[in-house]
Amino acid sequence: LIPAAAGTTAGSAQDRLARTEEQLDQLRDRIERHESEAKSLKSSIEKLNDEIIGQRKEVEKLNAEIAEIESRLRTVEARIARTRAQMDRIEDTATEQAVALYKSGATDTFDALINSRSLSELDSRVEMLGIAAQQNTSTLIQYGRLKMEVQAHHRELFDTKSELQDARAAQRKILENLDSLYARQAEKLEELETKLGAEHAQEGSLEREQARIEQTILERQTLASVAALG
Repeated sequence: LIPAAAGTTAGSAQDRLARTEEQLDQLRDRIERHESEAKSLKSSIEKLNDEIIGQRKEVEKLNAEIAEIESRLRTVEARIARTRAQMDRIEDTATEQAVALYKSGATDTFDALINSRSLSELDSRVEMLGIAAQQNTSTLIQYGRLKMEVQAHHRELFDTKSELQDARAAQRKILENLDSLYARQAEKLEELETKLGAEHAQEGSLEREQARIEQTILERQTLASVAALG
């Protein structure tokens, strides 16, 4: 009776050992997959980090360029202020010449000078005026040129500043997107590492259980052998 009972107990322990070994195999397969995923994510994060560094260097370059442009803007703004001061000094005389033109009935000349839309157009119209007309409208012509210069400077400043602002916004958006992606991947990596930690702990527990069952089987097999001899 004793050997039969020992055999039955050993058989039950063998079943538990088989189940434990199967669980260990399945767990190790999961650990291997998760470790591969973690390794892939780490590599991806490293590449992403390099890209972030590169983008930040681009932003630094852009910041330096913006600083240089802003310096030029201040220079041009000072030039505009000086030009406006010139305009202020000759405005009264220019107005008198404009009024004289209008009263004399030289509306074509008046319109040609007042309604010019660019410096080149103004110069072309001035060339078509006679010498006398040019002399009589010299201050008005100068005022018109100064006005056109101011407008041209403002357009240039606006376009350049707008372009730089757009570029900076685009860079900022790229960095925000990269930072967001980096954060998501880092979060996923942390999740995987946490899971791996739990699985490795479970693996250790199952290995101890396996060793305990094997030891139990061995002890019971030894007892069964001794009983059979008796």
